Amino acid sequence: MNLVVFDIGGTSVKYGRYQDSAIDKKGSFPTPKTWEEMKANLYRVFTELSDADTKGVAISSPGAVDTEEGVIKGFSAIPYIHHFKIIDELEAMFGLPVTIENDANCAGLAESQFGIGKDSKKSIYFILGTGIGGAVCLDGKLYKGSSLYGGEFGFMIIKDGITLSNLASPVAVAKKYAKEHGLTDFTGKDLFDLADAGNSDAKAALSEMYDVIAIGIFNCLVSINPDLVGIGGGISAREDLVRELEKRLQKLVEKTDAHGLEYQVKTCQFRNDANLLGAVSNFLNSK
Repeated sequence: MNLVVFDIGGTSVKYGRYQDSAIDKKGSFPTPKTWEEMKANLYRVFTELSDADTKGVAISSPGAVDTEEGVIKGFSAIPYIHHFKIIDELEAMFGLPVTIENDANCAGLAESQFGIGKDSKKSIYFILGTGIGGAVCLDGKLYKGSSLYGGEFGFMIIKDGITLSNLASPVAVAKKYAKEHGLTDFTGKDLFDLADAGNSDAKAALSEMYDVIAIGIFNCLVSINPDLVGIGGGISAREDLVRELEKRLQKLVEKTDAHGLEYQVKTCQFRNDANLLGAVSNFLNSK
């Protein structure tokens, strides 16, 4: 079975063909400014990648995806994909079944079905990027909650009414650091580079970021009680990330007397292909 797969992002749309348990023919195009342009580009790629064995189109997207209504609710950097029957319109255009799921949920599904969580009964995933997204997978299936907020860990209030995303996403931390130090064109990578070079202020900013992320994870450990916590997003490539989080989590366990709390923290296996693979997993579980 073949699928044409898309990962719709705020700056680019990645795509590929799923065949023989792998994704090939990968590419991307800049995110269009209008829905009509988006449809034209999606259809162009579809005609290039599809063949007689193609059974459908699997999509990863921002926003809160209501699969029963076939609507992307909420809001995102791509406003024109929200609040209309998008699945019906795409199925009419492609002439094949279409599934859409939230991008962070797709990252979790990819790990749950194909990666670090395939042997887990209850796993959660923190996706660290522009914000902090997440996913909850129970017995390999996505748990979205009654209002589609399952796994929206970035909305957790951590301190003084401020959310986890606003306090601890790498992008937010870099912006705060840049403002405090009068810097421009400063990114999360720049902050990590400064810290790696020994800058004490940058090290302190990252240490605080790890502290806050660990609090968010701990809150999920004692509420959802998963056996696995997966860490994804661009910074998950750092070898010291899991070690720093585990160190802080152990301190929180000791501080709260939450002894006997068993869990593993692992770096997500898939990076650039995570959303594409998760879209495939969602299609396979939905159709």
